[in-house]
Amino acid sequence: MAGSAPQARALIRVYVGRYGGRDILADSDEQIIELARSHLLETLQIEAPPIFARVFRWPASMPQYTLGHVGRISTIEERLKSHPGLFIAGAAYRGVGIPDCIREGERAVGVRIKRADGSEQEIRSKVVVDASGQSSMIMDRLNWREWDPVLNEGGLVDLL
Repeated sequence: MAGSAPQARALIRVYVGRYGGRDILADSDEQIIELARSHLLETLQIEAPPIFARVFRWPASMPQYTLGHVGRISTIEERLKSHPGLFIAGAAYRGVGIPDCIREGERAVGVRIKRADGSEQEIRSKVVVDASGQSSMIMDRLNWREWDPVLNEGGLVDLL
């Protein structure tokens, strides 16, 4: 991303750890930085030490898609067609990275539709309900989320 690092420098983010892999959450920051450096050496042949490094721990925060995930999401989206105006979005569906979630959120908040007569219209959501995993939300981590007691009483419908 432009502006994320000074001229002639690069910002590199390394994500380590995964479901079913070795639990590294209890490792020291130094151990995790060394693990990240070993991955950079192996994949990109980067030997130079970082100017600075920070470690953020996000336990149970990334969805682990299983075999058949894309097909299940396609089935959900197909069934949603019988509920015009209802959209789903979030890391559980089509991508776990921040850009993926932003794209999905924009898709759910507003869509452009083409009518049978060829005219187009933008439809904006009146309400967006966050029904994703509690520990996976950045807003939770930053204490930006505001809970609505009315929405807390809602339920989720299993579309599968």
